Amino acid sequence: MKSVFLTILTILTMVPALYAQKNITIISQEDQKGIPFATLYNADNQQGFVTDKEGVITLPTNTENSKLQVASIGFETQIVWVKNLKSTDQIVLKPSHLKIDEVVVSGSTPVLQKQEVMNVALLKMKDASIQNSLSETIASIPGVTQVTTGAAIGKPTIRGLSGTRIATYTHGIRLENQQWGAEHGLGVDATGIENIEVIKGPASLLYGSDALGGVLYLVDDRFVSSDTMKVEVGSSYNANTRGIDSYGKAYWSGEKWSFNLSGSQRNHEDYTDGNGNVVNNTRFNTYDVTGKIGYRSKKWSSSLTYDHLYEQYGINEDGATGGERGREMTAPYQPIRTDVVSSENIFYLPTSKIKLNLGYVLNHRQEIEGEEEHEHGHEAEEEHHEEEHEGEHHEDEEHVGLDMKLQTYTYNAQWVKSYGGVNEWIIGSQGMYQNNENLSEETLIPNTITKNIGLFSTYHWGVSDRVSLLGGLRYDVQHMDSKLDDGTHQQRTDGAATLSAGVHWSPSDNMSIKTNFSSGYRAPNIYELASNGSHPSANRYEIGNPNLEKEQAYQFDVAVSQQNDHFGWYANPFVNRIQDYIYLTPTGQEKEGLPVYQYEQSNATLWGGEAGIHYHPHSMHWLHFNSDLSMVYSKDDEGDYIALTPATSINNKLAFDIPTKSTVELNLFVAYNYTFKQDRVAAYETPTDGYGLVNLGAKGTIHWLHRDFQLDLSVNNLFDKAYTSHLSRYKDLGLLNMGRSVQLGLKIPIF
Repeated sequence: MKSVFLTILTILTMVPALYAQKNITIISQEDQKGIPFATLYNADNQQGFVTDKEGVITLPTNTENSKLQVASIGFETQIVWVKNLKSTDQIVLKPSHLKIDEVVVSGSTPVLQKQEVMNVALLKMKDASIQNSLSETIASIPGVTQVTTGAAIGKPTIRGLSGTRIATYTHGIRLENQQWGAEHGLGVDATGIENIEVIKGPASLLYGSDALGGVLYLVDDRFVSSDTMKVEVGSSYNANTRGIDSYGKAYWSGEKWSFNLSGSQRNHEDYTDGNGNVVNNTRFNTYDVTGKIGYRSKKWSSSLTYDHLYEQYGINEDGATGGERGREMTAPYQPIRTDVVSSENIFYLPTSKIKLNLGYVLNHRQEIEGEEEHEHGHEAEEEHHEEEHEGEHHEDEEHVGLDMKLQTYTYNAQWVKSYGGVNEWIIGSQGMYQNNENLSEETLIPNTITKNIGLFSTYHWGVSDRVSLLGGLRYDVQHMDSKLDDGTHQQRTDGAATLSAGVHWSPSDNMSIKTNFSSGYRAPNIYELASNGSHPSANRYEIGNPNLEKEQAYQFDVAVSQQNDHFGWYANPFVNRIQDYIYLTPTGQEKEGLPVYQYEQSNATLWGGEAGIHYHPHSMHWLHFNSDLSMVYSKDDEGDYIALTPATSINNKLAFDIPTKSTVELNLFVAYNYTFKQDRVAAYETPTDGYGLVNLGAKGTIHWLHRDFQLDLSVNNLFDKAYTSHLSRYKDLGLLNMGRSVQLGLKIPIF
């Protein structure tokens, strides 16, 4: 009996030890001293921790099954698996003058950027300068541009592909918001976003095989450390648009619960171009409110997010300039409401974990037309609209034209098995149920229900410290049921298998070579198949093609980089072959006073790449020089160029981290971005002249009362250059892009 009692007692004392808190010290490899206020981040439950002034942190027991990002300014980032740490252990960080080991989380588990086999670009929002839209911020990433409609409507383009060929993820779920429209923007507010990750090409089986161009993965602000509150307000002013942007954030975390609340409002007048002309009806207003609550324990973690975004964008349809500026919306304009509800969950099993993300997105998009435009081609509907919208803003002058309500339900389930290091096996499934409903008699696309389900599996194998492999397979099926105007139904089912395979080799500690081959498929959407109506904001009449075949893409991508403490370079060539590429082309006819465009398809090839250098002189650690080249070439099998192909560009930036011994930090930059002439154009496009823009920026941080106050100044297009971007939808109307734009921002931490 005594021996049984001792055995039971031993087991009982061992169980708490397995989950005992761990006291970890973060030290510098250089002097073996503790690193004060180093940060640790658990991407599973989105919670951060900070060491004390001695570099010591006590990890809570609910991190036992997680991998933590360990970082500090001036050191290379590491990722550690908590279960491999002893109760009192040390994590050694290597000093570094270059930020060469950023962490990306767009995979199932956080991984250092240099260890990721896929080609993933990372942009930290805290390093970005003030811009008019989130899309404009994303376009600063090499290989990424944007199709613009005025100052604020931007659609990101990755290596020449955009729209439904790009998958956007926000709050952990896929965003669906009628992204087929050329004048439909990204539909996401920048407030509350910490990082932006871009996966270039169809290399991510985790996020959908239809992302032939790539994936935009928007990473939310992390929860603050336990027993911590953070309250922050800020505002900025744009002298060009007389625009005022304001935001507020309130973040709190306890031992198990966390809460993030943020809100923003943006109000801008019409912009002026480089000749000083007001570009009529380019004003915009938006507001956004986001709340997020999180719970964490040893067995599971969960977060629930609600995001409400309301946007209003003026549309210039006639190329008019010189009008009276104002903030009140006038027809034509787009009011857009987007509601996102997401639930992100992780369940920890003894040797693996299950991730389950559930999402709901409501996108309600309208186009408000003026009286003259409404009457043109719609005389029979006039009486209906006057009765339907009686009492609305400017009821005698404005009418709702297009009115579309899109509801999307999604799930993403993954079983993740980690074997230590980068070794990881994933089996998962994604599904979507989508309902597009027209709420007005004027329609562009029919009422449609779309169902999609996909099964996939990937394996990441660390062959050695210098070689790792990544491979995966996926199969998707999509069914579409559309109710046409005559009451009949048009149904269609598509499916295909896709694959991805890549290898990462590090010949030395400071060199990396990544090679990826991937495929993707995209079924034609309802807009391409069955659109039939005027699209005033796009200034054309659009006709779908029910005989379209699915697109099939094959991309080969190489990424080579080498860097040390003072110099780095990279080269990233690619070729993307797309069979049955779908495109919109004019027919030469007119209908309802608008040019008619119809969808066709042919095989196409896109090729090009990005390359760049980063120089950081040994004798001047406060100086940084970056130069990035981006180019895309595209042709179909008939030898014709593909429309909306970005022009080749070179972006150069000289940054100064001004040394100071006071409580003030000062960072300056001057940039010269040159875009070459684009004369490789489709038959209905016109060439676009090259142009160079000079941008300036300054960021000052004041450390006062244990808080960091920040003042930002940015000047875009310093010399007020009169130019037109090739990807501007206003180019055909003879409208220029924005002239000089001076923006001043202030961030005030309350707690």
